[in-house]
Amino acid sequence: MEKEFIGKKVSLDFQNKDITGTIINETKFTFTIRTQQGDKTILKKGKEFRINNNKIQGNNILKRPEERIR
Repeated sequence: MEKEFIGKKVSLDFQNKDITGTIINETKFTFTIRTQQGDKTILKKGKEFRINNNKIQGNNILKRPEERIR
């Protein structure tokens, strides 16, 4: 599994809309994604993200980035 997500390309289906962009910030519970429509903060819980062509379940990465890197 990836240890660092900031700077990676991401896409997901959220509320029947495809969101595609670059992860610019991460907290324990959220990603902030820079899209063409502006920055969007998305909760990780219950979402499936496609990061660098890998499917990642948000529930599996509910940690602060520094906790996951250790």
